[in-house]
Formats: sequence, C-alpha cells, structure tokens
Amino acid sequence: MQACRISRFRRSSIAILCLYVWGFGVVAARADLSPGNCNGNGLVINVNKNRNTVINGEDVTYNVSVANQDDSSIGLVACDITSMTVNFYCPGFNGQPDFSNPHNLALNLNLAAGSPPMAIGGPQVCTINVNTGGGVFIAVSDARAGDQAGLPAMNLAQGALHDNPNQNDAFSIDKQLSIGVSTTTSSTSTSSSSSSSTSTSSSTSTSSSSSTSTSSSTSTSSSASTSSSTSTSTTSSTSTSTVIGLDHFQCYEIKPPGSFSAKGVSVTDQFGSLSIDLTRAYLVCAPADKNGEDPGAPTHLGHLLAYQVAAPKFDRIHGVQISNQFGQTALDLIRPSRFMVPTGKSLEGPPPQPPGGLDHFNCYKARRSRGAARFQPTSVNIETQFESVAIKLLRVIRFCAPASKNEEAASAVGDPAHLTCYRTRGSTPFENKLVDTVNQFGEHQWELVQRRELCVPTVKLTSGSPSGAFLE
Repeated sequence: MQACRISRFRRSSIAILCLYVWGFGVVAARADLSPGNCNGNGLVINVNKNRNTVINGEDVTYNVSVANQDDSSIGLVACDITSMTVNFYCPGFNGQPDFSNPHNLALNLNLAAGSPPMAIGGPQVCTINVNTGGGVFIAVSDARAGDQAGLPAMNLAQGALHDNPNQNDAFSIDKQLSIGVSTTTSSTSTSSSSSSSTSTSSSTSTSSSSSTSTSSSTSTSSSASTSSSTSTSTTSSTSTSTVIGLDHFQCYEIKPPGSFSAKGVSVTDQFGSLSIDLTRAYLVCAPADKNGEDPGAPTHLGHLLAYQVAAPKFDRIHGVQISNQFGQTALDLIRPSRFMVPTGKSLEGPPPQPPGGLDHFNCYKARRSRGAARFQPTSVNIETQFESVAIKLLRVIRFCAPASKNEEAASAVGDPAHLTCYRTRGSTPFENKLVDTVNQFGEHQWELVQRRELCVPTVKLTSGSPSGAFLE
C-alpha cells in the first residue's frame, strides 16, 4: 500500500512537473509584437558575385549579407526576427538553384529590428556547370532565409517574425542572382614538317704499278646536297554565345493611369545614379510565352509594374550596342521614361508577394542609332495569363537596364539581363481585365485596357557614349 501511495505521488509530481515545463515553454515561446510599433518583415538579403559572366566549368564566388531595416518609402517598420535559418544554393545543371544541396550560412540567427547589413557564412564558391547543350545559358543561385521548404511558409523553427501579439509568423524569403554563362570553344592546331637531307659521297681510288715505268693516278669525287623545307600552319577558332534567362513581358496599359506618387527614389544602373519621382502607374507587364519557346512562362509569378518617371536633365547616350533574338543593333537612349518594379498579381483575391530574383529596371526612351540596322516588323504569337494572341512588333521604343532602388541591391547593376521593349499591334482587340497587384509600394487594383509593348530579353554589348549621363 505504501509503495502504491509513493507511486501515485510520483505520478502526480511528474504530471505537475510536465505541466510546469509545458507552461514555461509556452511563456518562453509566446507570440508578441516587437517592437510595439512594427508592422512587417524588414529582412533584406543581398547577394554579390565576383563576376558578371562565366565560361561553363569555371567558379563563381558569392557573398551574402542580411539586414532587418525599415523602409520609409512604403511605410514599413521592421519587426524582430528570431531563430532564422539561412541557406545558400548553387546553380544546378538545369540552371536553377540546386535545392537538394544546401550550404548553411546561419542557424538560429536572431535579427533585431534595425539591424544593419551583416555578412554571414563567408564566401560561397560554386562551380558553374549547366546544360549548355540543352540550351541553358543562365545560372541562378539562391539565398533563402526562413522556412527552407519555401512558400507557403509554416516552419517557425527556421524563422519567426514577431509581428503579431497573438502568434508569431513563419516566413520564407529568397534572393536569387543570375549570371550569364558562355560556351567558349577554342581549337588550335599546329603542324610543322621539316626535312633535311645531306648526302656526301667521296671516292678515292689509287692504283700503282711499278715496272720500268711508274704511273700513279688518284681520282676523288665529292658531292654534297642539302635540302631543307619547313612548313607551319596554325588555325584557331573561337565561338562564344551568351544568352540570358529572363522572361519576355507583354505590357498592358492601365487606364486611366493609376494615381500614384513616390518622390525622391534613388536609382543606380549601368549608366549612372539619379533621384527620380514616380508620378503614376502606367503598365502591368505579364510574363509571356513567345512562339512556344517557354510554355511555363504564363504561370510565373514575377510581374513588373511600370511607373511613369520624372527625372533630372539627361545627356543623351549614343550607340548602345545590343543583341537579342531579333539580331544586333545600336540604340540612342533619349531619357529615363519608366521604372519597373517586381510585382505580384492576382485576377481574384489577394495577390501573392513577388518572388525573389527579379530585378528592378530603369527604362529609357530609345530609338535606333544613325546607321544602325533597322528593325523589320515581325509577327509573333504570345501567351500570357490574360490571353493567347498573334501580335506584330513594330519598332523599338524602350531599353531597360537592371537597377538598384534605394541601394537595396547593388549587385543588380552588374546583372547581364536587360530588356528591349517593342511597340506592338494586335490581331484582335484586348478584353479589359481587372487585376490586383502588390509590390514595395503597396496593394492596388488596376483596370488593364490594351496591349502596349512586348519586352524581350537582351544582352548589352557596349555602353555607348557618354556614360554617367545624368546631369545636375
């Protein structure tokens, strides 16, 4: 009986102890709003690389930093982040991040609101080996913070955002960085033949007979011939092809132009730095499949929202050499005209956040340089999330360079992925669409009323003259 009583006592004690531990754990992991005035996730991931293009088989070194900061341009006040996991993924054979092989940069990292940029994990060296024979000429790396399974984020053990007094929220944020891959084949053959022959013959005959008289004769013949011939031939051939991996974008006009204003936005691209004002929302650009080249493009989440720009005086840039699917030409850049921002879109319900890896673009009104190849109007078929239609590309109207906004992504300035936008004419009228969008400037609803332009992935071969063309 006594043993029975002790056993019951122990069971009760264990139960009380478990309840205490459980209760303490709940208190320790309780949700909160921290700091008390925060309203969102201020996590910023930056990825830098040591080169902008690479020959297949070579190494690229990446460095990753993270920060947790406010963004006054969109009214964001950052919340604390705890227990965060950050992994880096090198490009795989298909050109996309190899999520089966994580390189851990941080475990259980706490990042208080207001934390400045800090480097994590040290240099990450990736050997680029993509399937160029299968048409892959872009290598995409990925730095992922939070839930490593991606969206929808559910794993609080890999990152908790303290943005709600009732429950912490899981998150998953990616920063992808692309690099153009080239295939360079060089063959050198040298053949050298040398022949030399030398022949020398010498004969000496002596006969001597003695009698009453003596006669002696000596004959010597010598001949030498030398011939030498040397021939050397060297042939060397080098072929290089670089194609970048970026969607085509079919852009649709918002009408009336969306009421919007953002002043003093700092922009840096390959042509210089300037402060611009965004005066209205003008175009929603949807990823497009052109001529069946990328059937999955219409399902891609990354859209671009183009804002009209008011910019300072600009010194025209002449002779920017470009190359894309329609050939090579040269463009004059007249002035900044649009600024494109990565955007999520929905036809029904709240739009998803735009995925990582898509740059901002600073777009310039452009025209063909004097003496450059003239664009021949070209008919293509496109498919987007809105429609499938035949259109004709009429002429170049804009050239867009990857850009860093408010110093958020300095590495974007060196990205090889550009866009050339062509005025289009459709074979059928466009049926108006009502869309919801979300980006760094908030959520909005727009009515799309007509097709305007198709933006095509482009390689910039030369920067033209002058460079650094923004004047005070």
